[in-house]
Amino acid sequence: MTIAGGHGIRRYRGTKRTWHNQDLGPFIEQEMNRCIQCYRCVRTYQDYFGGTDFGVMGSRNRLFFGRFKDGPLESPFAGNLADVCPTGVFTDKTYRFKSRIWDLQEAPSVCPHCSLGCRVIPGGRYRELQRVRSGVNRQTNGFFICDRGRFGYGHVNLKDRPRAPKLQGATTSWSEALAMARSRLLDIAQKYGGDAIALLGSPRSSLETLAKLRELGLSLGGSPLCTEAMPERDRAARALSAIGTERLVSQAQLAKSDRILVIGCDPVNEAPMLAAALRQAERNGARITIIDPRPVWLPCSFEKITVGPDELCEKLNQLLADEESSMTALRADLVQAQKPVLVGGTDLLGEAGIRLIGLLTGELDCGLFVPLAQVNSFGAALIAGDGPDADQLCQMMLSGQVRALVCVETDPLRDGPDKMARALGRLECLVVLDGLPNQAARQADVFLPTTAPYESAGVMVNCEGRMQAF
Repeated sequence: MTIAGGHGIRRYRGTKRTWHNQDLGPFIEQEMNRCIQCYRCVRTYQDYFGGTDFGVMGSRNRLFFGRFKDGPLESPFAGNLADVCPTGVFTDKTYRFKSRIWDLQEAPSVCPHCSLGCRVIPGGRYRELQRVRSGVNRQTNGFFICDRGRFGYGHVNLKDRPRAPKLQGATTSWSEALAMARSRLLDIAQKYGGDAIALLGSPRSSLETLAKLRELGLSLGGSPLCTEAMPERDRAARALSAIGTERLVSQAQLAKSDRILVIGCDPVNEAPMLAAALRQAERNGARITIIDPRPVWLPCSFEKITVGPDELCEKLNQLLADEESSMTALRADLVQAQKPVLVGGTDLLGEAGIRLIGLLTGELDCGLFVPLAQVNSFGAALIAGDGPDADQLCQMMLSGQVRALVCVETDPLRDGPDKMARALGRLECLVVLDGLPNQAARQADVFLPTTAPYESAGVMVNCEGRMQAF
């Protein structure tokens, strides 16, 4: 249509202005000849996300938008340039020359890479996931997503991704694999009782998958259910779910806070869009204090209090005590603030720290935001209830109380493999359902492949207790 309309014919005889395109890394492609100098890229990269390595250079009709020299963009939100540019100066390099956008099959989904539950729109064609772009959810991610959520979909297209059932490592049919799994599990349940079969779920599974796993345990006679292979994260998520959702705030509410305390949490690495929300809060006038033993970086200004890992709970106790201490001034700030929010990290605070920070929110009348480990950690904790954690499950296998294990979308050998490997070696039957190649899948007596989150539908519960369909 462009050629038919005559736009391929050029009447101007002078030398046209052309630009040299910069190499901006593996994710963003630049084509400066398309630029109309609208400044949307600069406003997004610098003003909204706080990036410092990208900007506008030159003057008048010689404006250039890019870096001082070639190199990958440093901001963890650089992929949003492809969304805000109206003319295609910045495009998704991973999607380049693959498909026309109208040829993609797209549907709204939830980003599976952290617990924030950002809205994304994956697009696929010819049984290949070709791109992921940001969706709109004003309570979670707003209009943007981080680069992890945008470009971290490579596992879906892995060539060695398991796609067929297996018995003892040999490919078989679905009917044979399902019949074998059913037969082995029923035999063990009749011989030793239903509690001899343990169920291990995953916080990256949907709420429906975990509910079906629990239903399977009840049908077998009350099999013990654990929904997280890492016991510390499991206990912390259960502690957060026990606090309830009354004090939990959304990213949109966090951005409107006027005083924020971040303790034991590294937002950029644990939940990048949380860092973007903190950036917006700081732009709106909020003061941010971080208590952490690590060199935490944020795209905004903040106060840093460096303590040892074992001192985090001590600082929370000092804030609770209302006594003269190094935390007295900080406590006074939180009390005087109109919309204070506490942000805590589960990996450093653990179960005890999450319980303390929950008490502190009630004491100081604060909001609470706790990013968890996985996309459905909150929902998995609700399903698990007061069931055993992974350590207890491992001990039950070592003692011979559990003779069979059903693993769904998790790899118990990923963390603490020695003890768990001994426990799995004592089992009579190991059934694994997963969409990723891992060690547990290779050791399974019966293996059943599953779909990726982008290929299925269901419900996830994010870290603020918000149920979201995908």
